Amino acid sequence: MLSEGLLPTAHTLSASLPACRGLALGRALHAYAFKLALSGDSYVATALLSMYARAGDAAAARALFDEMPDPHVVSVTAMLTCYANMGALDDARRLFDGLPRKDFICWNAMIDGYTQHGKPNEALQLFRRMLRSSVEPDEVTVVLVLSAVAQLGTVESGKWLHSYVKNNWRVQLNVRVGTALIDMYCKCGSLEDAVAVFHGIGDKDIVVWNAMINGYAMHGDSRKALEMFVQLREQGLWPTDITFIGLLNACSHSGLVEEGRRFFQSMEHEYGIDPKIEHYDCMVDLLGRAGLIEEAFHLVQSMTITPDAVMWVSLLAACRLHKNMALGQRFADFLVAKGLANSGVYILLSNIYAAVGKWEEVARVRSMMKASGIEIDRKVYEFVAGDMSHPWMRPRRRRHLRSTARSLLLHLD
Repeated sequence: MLSEGLLPTAHTLSASLPACRGLALGRALHAYAFKLALSGDSYVATALLSMYARAGDAAAARALFDEMPDPHVVSVTAMLTCYANMGALDDARRLFDGLPRKDFICWNAMIDGYTQHGKPNEALQLFRRMLRSSVEPDEVTVVLVLSAVAQLGTVESGKWLHSYVKNNWRVQLNVRVGTALIDMYCKCGSLEDAVAVFHGIGDKDIVVWNAMINGYAMHGDSRKALEMFVQLREQGLWPTDITFIGLLNACSHSGLVEEGRRFFQSMEHEYGIDPKIEHYDCMVDLLGRAGLIEEAFHLVQSMTITPDAVMWVSLLAACRLHKNMALGQRFADFLVAKGLANSGVYILLSNIYAAVGKWEEVARVRSMMKASGIEIDRKVYEFVAGDMSHPWMRPRRRRHLRSTARSLLLHLD
């Protein structure tokens, strides 16, 4: 167009900006729009703001937003999403609370921010506030809030939300909402309710089946998880990488080594799915639990993907479980030498040394832990086992931590 000597219009620029995949090109178009005196056009300004928001340049996006006399809902949502993706939830909330008018898209963006960043209580409180306003939630809102409830693990809130879905004309029990309900019920410990939702969904796609397989795996019912796989294949559905994560988890929890090997091999050979780090994590855990630690280690060595911390912790835990202290010490020393050790590795390593009576090594590991740090609310704290100096160790909060720990132990039992 430019080579033909034609100048772009505001419509041309606003249509071109969403195609920008790099900040450099976006800035060049911004400069060009400014040169043509088009940057003040509402459509161009909105497209520019969305471009900066996608690129994570909150300062540039906010500068454009503040210049808009009457920001469009697209601009508001883009700005909220930009803040939320960056974890700047206080900035997002200030912007949200300052809006004179909020449609359901704005509410969804703010709820999504809280859900993404592990603040489910805030997400649920905002949803209740939304219900008290004149804005009707939509399907997206419900899915987001179900995710927040799943994080909280409060089945009562989940059932209340399920009842809301049943009685709301705007939200249907379709595949998307049904999948979110299944996931929520499974994570809240109510497998029976998840199964009821599954059977109530008419036209089930692979995502619904995956949610149910993962639910059975989560609850240790490997037989049902494997039966679900047979049934979905009979329905003519093609499994995805998520399907195999659920199946391998099910095999791991029940010690089904041969079945796990078959599923892992069939992923690539039968279904053309390249194993991801999560699949390798499951296989290492499966083999390690079964005492096949050397085989698990060979699998790690054969990977083209860089092993993650989950994998190494699984190997060390297997060494401790099966009292293979020599191999455990070898793995741990390797991790420490490579600078890959985290708090979980240090604790397991300390336990391995203690089990074989190497108390000097236990002391050495604990001194290494003392030099370690953990990040809480963007602050790094040094810690060591038994350290009571952090504010969370004050009596009132300590009681809360102990109560939470007891609840987790009861759930695991």
